[in-house]
Amino acid sequence: MKKYFLYELKKNAFAIGVIAFVVTAIYMAFVLTTFQSSYDINANVDVIAFIGGALAVCIPVWAFAYKMKKRSVDMYYALPLKRVEILAVKYLIGLLAIVLPFTVAYWLGALATFVKVSEANPDGMGAVYYIPYYFAALGAMLCIYSVSAFAYTRANRIIDGILFIVFWMIALALVVLFINRIVGAALGYDGFFGFVYSENPDGYYIFPTCFSPIAPLDYATRFFRAQLESNALISSDWFVFRNQRINMGVGFALTALCAVGANVWLFLGEKRQRAENVGQVSESAFGYKVMIPLFTVCLIGIADLIPLIALVIVGAFALTAVYRHSVKIGVKQAVVYAASVFVGITVDLIIRSCV
Repeated sequence: MKKYFLYELKKNAFAIGVIAFVVTAIYMAFVLTTFQSSYDINANVDVIAFIGGALAVCIPVWAFAYKMKKRSVDMYYALPLKRVEILAVKYLIGLLAIVLPFTVAYWLGALATFVKVSEANPDGMGAVYYIPYYFAALGAMLCIYSVSAFAYTRANRIIDGILFIVFWMIALALVVLFINRIVGAALGYDGFFGFVYSENPDGYYIFPTCFSPIAPLDYATRFFRAQLESNALISSDWFVFRNQRINMGVGFALTALCAVGANVWLFLGEKRQRAENVGQVSESAFGYKVMIPLFTVCLIGIADLIPLIALVIVGAFALTAVYRHSVKIGVKQAVVYAASVFVGITVDLIIRSCV
């Protein structure tokens, strides 16, 4: 396995180098062409967070592309290696393709930003926060990568894998938002709200958005962005930053659990993967089979406007056609589709009658 890892590393070194060069060039171009002060460096942190998140979501499509082509699957499975070993090597190569480009771009951008801020503002900035933010962002990215890798490898085609990743980035947050809307309607509240966990009159809220795998990166960026904008080690806006820390903590905890579960299932389930399924209908319960009905019900229940509901209904049918590889979706799938639309509309009518 060690020899195979070194072979894959050598084979993919150029690609990883290109990714690092492109990512660094994009980030440095932004840093060097925008004015910097201790009050507007937040844009730079947002950019590198977006780049890191994009890498964590997109790299699995590249790293596990071999599983989506019949010819390459047959070739890899013919190697004198266990399938789990091949998967582990590909997984590690994907990790390197995230960590190395992000690290190079991040620290070069941090240095350039610090130099520009020092020249423009004698008060400086809380540059020390670049250190914890790097590890927080990297940890969040690795969790996102694990979830994305699991979701992508549940599919039998590239387009299905990409859509599965999208589903998994949204699904849990969407379900929480849907439940949130129902609870709000039961309380006579028209809209969405956070979950209050404190008896403080102002309340501290855990927002539905923190249930997305992207949440840790988002909330870590918000928190450390604010700290970087100030040369003070403790922010004066305690309420705002405590909310950010709480949502960041919840997001990290949930995403870490999802990442651990995804990795365990990814490797334990590799033995059950069949080469003959490549290119066929993706029947995994972690994909279309569950996600299309789930999204249909939740999105209809959340949508307030009739045009949006109609758009969800049409979109659900389009995804079902992609799932079945044909507009002739079959009787069984048509029943599931109709039932999902019916349940969603019923829930929407009940919510409307309560508010």
